[in-house]
Amino acid sequence: MALLARHVGATRYLLLDLPKVHAIEATRIVACDWPHVAVEILGLQTISRIALAPGIAAVGGSPRDYRRLPVGALDQLVEVGTSGLLASFGLRELTSARIHAGVAEGLMVLSSDVEGGIDLGRLPAAQMLGSYLWSKLNAGRECAALSDPLSSRERECLAWVSEGKTTEEVAVILGVSANTVNRYILHATQKLSAANRTMAIAVAIRNGML
Repeated sequence: MALLARHVGATRYLLLDLPKVHAIEATRIVACDWPHVAVEILGLQTISRIALAPGIAAVGGSPRDYRRLPVGALDQLVEVGTSGLLASFGLRELTSARIHAGVAEGLMVLSSDVEGGIDLGRLPAAQMLGSYLWSKLNAGRECAALSDPLSSRERECLAWVSEGKTTEEVAVILGVSANTVNRYILHATQKLSAANRTMAIAVAIRNGML
């Protein structure tokens, strides 16, 4: 990623793993050379909002949403003051693009410490190289999907919750108690090494279990 960033004139990079569910809290940082204090102060939710802003380049398309976008314009997307924080950490210009490897979707964000530092002509090639790197990082996901640790009931409960059903609604659908549903979801969350049910759903979807 460092070589890829330098190829386009960027000074820093951020690589995010995007969930199949539309939940910012399920987004995960895979690789990053942003200053640690910047990640800590901004937080993953703000970073995700910046990276997932409307207009992001589709797979195979040229990155266009942050083409030489001064960070001052970010105050339209996130809370006022964020752009000042980014600039103070040397993140003065951003560009980003989605990358794919099968069902696994990622997003790379490249930044420059000066406005106009990123070479626009090299961005499409950088997106292609990023997708190749992403495929290498996700080479083991298909194998992981074959070893599904979930029981049929655990998978069923996660599937209904992913559709927006409450615990009580799932209990009625399956003809069991709410406590039983919570127990199934808890077991599934533990098996998938997830922090909460939202993350468990994201992991299950990414690995082809739902």
